[in-house]
Amino acid sequence: MASRCLRGFHDRWHRGDVKTRASQHGPVCRSVSRLVEWPAPFARANQQGGRAMRRKSFQGKRTPQMRWIARIAGGLAAMAMGAAAAKADPASTYASEQVTLRLVAGEAAPDGTVRGALLVDLAPGWHTYWLDPGASGIPPRIDFTATDNLANTDLKFPAPLRFGEGIARANGYENAVAIGYALTPRPGTALDTVTASLAIGVCQDICIPVQAELAADTGSASTDTVEATFAALPARDGPLGRISSAILPAGGDMLTVAVETTLDAQGADLFVRGPDGWYFDEPETPVRNGDSLEFRVPVVGRPRGATDGPATVDMVVTGASGDFAADAVPVTADTPG
Repeated sequence: MASRCLRGFHDRWHRGDVKTRASQHGPVCRSVSRLVEWPAPFARANQQGGRAMRRKSFQGKRTPQMRWIARIAGGLAAMAMGAAAAKADPASTYASEQVTLRLVAGEAAPDGTVRGALLVDLAPGWHTYWLDPGASGIPPRIDFTATDNLANTDLKFPAPLRFGEGIARANGYENAVAIGYALTPRPGTALDTVTASLAIGVCQDICIPVQAELAADTGSASTDTVEATFAALPARDGPLGRISSAILPAGGDMLTVAVETTLDAQGADLFVRGPDGWYFDEPETPVRNGDSLEFRVPVVGRPRGATDGPATVDMVVTGASGDFAADAVPVTADTPG
């Protein structure tokens, strides 16, 4: 019940709605004590969307769901400070007790493309989230549109891990993580300075939405830093395997994914990120079928009225011997012929 309520709010976060209202999905949702206004920088962030959570307060005995929701409420006081920081002149680094964010930019390639990284250094015990953060997480939003002469942005996230229990189960990162980016300039122009607007969630006993405006001069980062960031990303079409099919029957609630891989089924995991409105839970334990692992992934959210599956999904496969990813994997309703 609580996760259903949270997903409704996640959709509103993803659409950029600033005000939230109590939904009608059950007693947990109806326990909302008042409306919450999320700061405008969160609503204006780019389309690296996902899900977020609603502030709630409860009276009487607290369930585990209520305790988790209270973690979000405990962090809302920090938003005013974050909003003030976001209005300051951009610097390359943002630092708080919970997290340090640093934007670095490498040299421009001959075609003008600039690769760089957002370096996220979390305090011990704190974590942040992947693009699809799970039912309880806060999705990151990273917006480079304030960069002069920008034509295109390509963000690359490392393979996530799973942490937490029950409603607090989430997908994300602990300790330190480097998010790669590649920016393409408009024809005949150059990217002299990279500017990013950030909105991420960091959690421990409470969850704090962090906002920052960062800027870095092109060429200010060492080649080693940028190369190390991209080397740590999940391989595309690498030697560890490939995703051969993704099947979701019309109206079905289970996505079946066949992965040709040498990874051991024990410890293998699959993260699925769908288009707006589509949400997928963690898979059942995969089963070895010849050269492939078969994952069954529950569908836990879909756009209102949708009967067919999404056209494509993004996936990350993780295992003891490495990770690999595939973008825009076609989803079919039937087994490929």
